Parts: sequence; C-alpha cells; structure tokens
Amino acid sequence: MTGQADPYVRVYYSVTYDDKFRGVYRDDALLGCWLRLLIIADGMHPAPAHLPHGVDMDRVEKLVECGLVDMIGDGLYVIHGLACERSRRSQAARSNASKRWGKPADATAMRPHSGGNATAMRPHSASDATALLTEPSLTEPNRAEPMLGDPTDDADHLDAWFRLTGSWPSPRVTPWLERLATDHGAGELISALATEWTADPDRSTVLGRAETRLRRDAHERRKSYERAAAARSVREREQIEEMPAEQRQANMARLRDEMAKAGLLPSEEAA
Repeated sequence: MTGQADPYVRVYYSVTYDDKFRGVYRDDALLGCWLRLLIIADGMHPAPAHLPHGVDMDRVEKLVECGLVDMIGDGLYVIHGLACERSRRSQAARSNASKRWGKPADATAMRPHSGGNATAMRPHSASDATALLTEPSLTEPNRAEPMLGDPTDDADHLDAWFRLTGSWPSPRVTPWLERLATDHGAGELISALATEWTADPDRSTVLGRAETRLRRDAHERRKSYERAAAARSVREREQIEEMPAEQRQANMARLRDEMAKAGLLPSEEAA
C-alpha cells in the first residue's frame, strides 16, 4: 500500500496462473479471504498483522497450506512475499531517483553550487514546504510520461528529500529514508517530512521528527482499526441476537448444505 491520498494494494495478474493460487483464484470466497488479509497486512507492514475478527479459519488454513499466508502465532500472520515486494518497490524508487539526477544509486551528496545556481538549490523555506504536499510529481505518478526504471507508482522519497533540503541524502540519511519508506510508504514519509519541515526547517532533526510522526499516526490507525473491529463485532452479535429463531435455523441449514457440497462435513453428517 502506498501513502498517497488514495491508498491501494497491488494484486498482480500472475495470481491467475501461479501454482500457489491453484484452487484459490477460482474460489471467490478463498480469494476474497486472501485479499482481505493482504489489505490488512500491507497496512501493518513491516509489523505482523492480527487476523481480523470473524475470519473463516478454515480458509486461513487453506491459504497457509498453499504457502500464501504465514502464521507466526498468537493470531498474527504475514502475507508470504510481501516483504520482498515492498523492498523491490523501494529499490525501484531509488533507481528512479538516481537516473533522474544522473547519480549512481549510492550517491550521497550534491556538489556545492556556485554563482546563479546557488540560489535555486537552497533548502526550501518553511512556507515552501507546504507545496511539497500537493505537487503532483511527488504525491502521485506523472501520467504524462512513463517513470524511469522499474515501473512503480510509488512517490520518490529520495528525490523529495533533495527537493525539500536542496542536497542529496547522505550515507546516514539514505538508509533511514529507505527504512521509513518501506515501513510506512513513500507518500506518507514525504507528507511527514514536509509537515515537520514546515514546523521547523532544521535538517539535523527533521527526519527524526518525521519518524516520530509516522509512528504516532500508525499507532492511531491501529487503534482506529481495533475500535472499528470491536464495533462491528458488537453489531454482528446484536443482529444475531435480534434475528428470529426461524431465520437462524434457515441460515444454519443453508450453511450446512454449503459445507456438505464443499466436502467440509464428515460423510455420516453429510448424509
């Protein structure tokens, strides 16, 4: 998931023929369960995610058997391959920035500018930083021309640092930026940097303050999700309690029929 205004998760066409998705892609319920787990895990990455309330554990077990979900105990899981995918996208963003500015991928600093160029490359003022939040080239992909390097819709956090501070990230800053972009999304990182730069354009502290903001926001999102999940649980329980007995019996009979057709009941019960 990116940190843009309209976040999303990626599902590649390879799910239609990947061996791990054999028996999953054509099962709407199973595919839907995997997608739901992916959305939650992507938002929690790199931390493991909690299984959502009410998830069908039989389907989760099937996804584990297929190698699509890795359980790590205490109701926590990760999506198999998600860490590699996020790392690949981060590397793609880094390659884009190095190609755009004619620097190798491990370039660390811009040369000092002289003469008329020096003014243009000064760090942005606090008031200028606000524009970083809305500039299309930083908050969303440029639809007018293809991106350089590996195709990616991720915002370019290294380029954003350069445009914000007027210098290429140093050897100390680069891995820090990469880690935060991987953990929280490049768009979220850029937004936090711009906000903190607006508050105090101090290059020596802005990244630390941005990380604190990102961690706090992630914590608030987790709390919000847990509150929403608890509220859904209460509503679902109330709906079941208010349901007429006849309807509950009909629902159970329909569920039993579906489980029997799917071969999920013992043969003597199915009969």
